[in-house]
Amino acid sequence: MTRCAVIFFIVLVCLSPSLEAASTEIRPALASFIEGRYADAEDSLKTLLARPGADRGAICYLLGRINVWKGDVKAGFKWIEKAVEASPDSADYQYWLGMVYGVRAQRASIFGKPGKARRTRKAFEEAVRLDPDHFAARTKLVEYHLNAPGLMGGDRKKALRQAAEIASRSPMEGYMAQAIIHAKERAQDKREKAYLDAVAQANGDVRPVISLATHYLRAERRRDAIRVYEAFLQSYPDRGPVLRRLSNLYRLEKENEKAFLAARRSLEVAKDALAALAAESHPGVQSFEKALTAEGFRLQALYAVGRFSALTGTELDLGLESLTTYLRQQPARWKFARINGLYRLGRIYARQGRQDLARDAYRNVLKLNKDHKGAKKALENLE
Repeated sequence: MTRCAVIFFIVLVCLSPSLEAASTEIRPALASFIEGRYADAEDSLKTLLARPGADRGAICYLLGRINVWKGDVKAGFKWIEKAVEASPDSADYQYWLGMVYGVRAQRASIFGKPGKARRTRKAFEEAVRLDPDHFAARTKLVEYHLNAPGLMGGDRKKALRQAAEIASRSPMEGYMAQAIIHAKERAQDKREKAYLDAVAQANGDVRPVISLATHYLRAERRRDAIRVYEAFLQSYPDRGPVLRRLSNLYRLEKENEKAFLAARRSLEVAKDALAALAAESHPGVQSFEKALTAEGFRLQALYAVGRFSALTGTELDLGLESLTTYLRQQPARWKFARINGLYRLGRIYARQGRQDLARDAYRNVLKLNKDHKGAKKALENLE
């Protein structure tokens, strides 16, 4: 998994712990973040941190989460470490300390990896000690014990015990943990059955649905994946992550009208979610958590609309507007995302006959990745 993919995964796909509202007033910071002014949001939180009686743990945690979201894991780690120091009894802060330690372990040298991996495990264990129902941390322990070598504390029996404990507390989470174990064992039929059982217990949670559909896609069962998403959306029509993924599958099936409607709806859902958060009377940490997720989904949806337009040649004006907003507001460290956005932008300009702007977009792609084959070929075609 690439560096950007790792960061994006832990921000948008992992289980999101539910945090209690903070005692601090974070409305200005939240408003700035929702408006796409991420630096202003950080400055507002830092100002708040200097006030007497500030909830230091909550503010440091949010600063950490913003930095991880932006792709600056080093800065994010420092802030989350401070949050744990200020509020050592928070299971959620311990969980995210483990998450960031996990990213650092993946990047570490062969000599530094074992120590960081053990710290990852210990943070998750502490989160579970503080909150036995912290399914996110328990699930990460299942993954750790399945994949880490014995020298780093990996233990399959411990993974099985964790999975059993999860199942005793939540059937749906238990099925998801079993699917992780079956995947490690390459027992694909059992894995599918576990996902199906999890979907039956999901009650609107998108994770089992996305996991089942992804399982079908890996098995080249695209129509089955589409049916899973369509069935889920009949009961829960405003789930942005599902709409966006379904849009891409419709496009691959050349059902372009359905693809565009699903992509546009996913963008509307993200905007509505952010608007609702902006209107909250007394926003707290949990509101900011939701905003981080919703803003990530909004940016993904903007790209999805732009990519659809670039690939199909339809709704070019909307595609251009979406990609322009996407590129203007995405964090600077999202290099891979910026490359993709610029490449699709060049394609839209080319379709509009605006060749100079297309060349500029492709050249900007090559400044970020001199080996980008698509941009090289596109430039050659424009000469």
